Amino acid sequence: MTIVGEFVFPHGTTPLDPQVRDFANVPAARPTTKEECIKLHKAMRQTAVALIETQPELIVFSTPHGIKIENSYAIYDRNKAEGDADWHGEWRDYKASFEIDVELSEQLARYLQKSGNTVSLLKVGLEFTAIPLKWAEVVPFWFITEEAKKVNFQLPKVIAISLPFEIKDKRSAAIPTALKIGSDIYDFINSNQMLSSKRIALVTSLDLSHNHSSAATSPYPYLPFANKFDEPCQEWAKLDINAKTIEESNDLLLRKAAEYVDQVECCGYIGVVIVQGLLQREIVRGTNFKATYVYYSAPAYFGMMASYHLRI
Repeated sequence: MTIVGEFVFPHGTTPLDPQVRDFANVPAARPTTKEECIKLHKAMRQTAVALIETQPELIVFSTPHGIKIENSYAIYDRNKAEGDADWHGEWRDYKASFEIDVELSEQLARYLQKSGNTVSLLKVGLEFTAIPLKWAEVVPFWFITEEAKKVNFQLPKVIAISLPFEIKDKRSAAIPTALKIGSDIYDFINSNQMLSSKRIALVTSLDLSHNHSSAATSPYPYLPFANKFDEPCQEWAKLDINAKTIEESNDLLLRKAAEYVDQVECCGYIGVVIVQGLLQREIVRGTNFKATYVYYSAPAYFGMMASYHLRI
């Protein structure tokens, strides 16, 4: 198998259509919100292009806002997932879908369960029923699909992992479990004959601190240390990951960011920790990952970052 790279996409809906969007009613909008969302739109397209150029044959994807099972990671177990980016009645025209690799998803779930992880298979309806997607899945895959269409690239099947309920004040306690899951996914990939020659991309849906705005329309309170969470996440995204830098990478994501993760509102941090657990194992084999930090902004009340690490 080859891990071709990891890719971080924000999932706020405002970068979907910034050129035509009226931001007057967007919570905590500022005079620069439109311009920043236009830049985010371009950054997400760039990240999607980088993903497509790796020619992945399987995508392992994590979402913080998928269908959840309390106190358990959920792996989607139907042939297809589809939905739209509906957010308070807006963005319903933005749709995405992907095929799920049911066989590999079921094998992964059983492997993780046998390895001592709390993981469940998630089914809906009958075998032909599509699992519904919402904004946190649709936004990244809308950009990915748009760029794939341009070059006539057929998107591969997906293993989709829904993170458990994230309870404020307890996210840091979930770090060891998430690292173990990442490490165990690595072992599964390396031990599975179906994956021995596949090119695998890791995709994470992530929004950073939701506490950047003191505007009356912000749904979350302003916290002066919001940047103290976002900044080490950005530094992690800027840093190449290899044998020489892995300790610094761990320090940024697992110590400096973790110091504030229980105090801010954020969505998807644990998904990045899973990726880190997997990359830690890959680095031992001498693999190097080149960082590309595309763009970060908090155009309204929450931070959004597009970035990726490519295998070199």
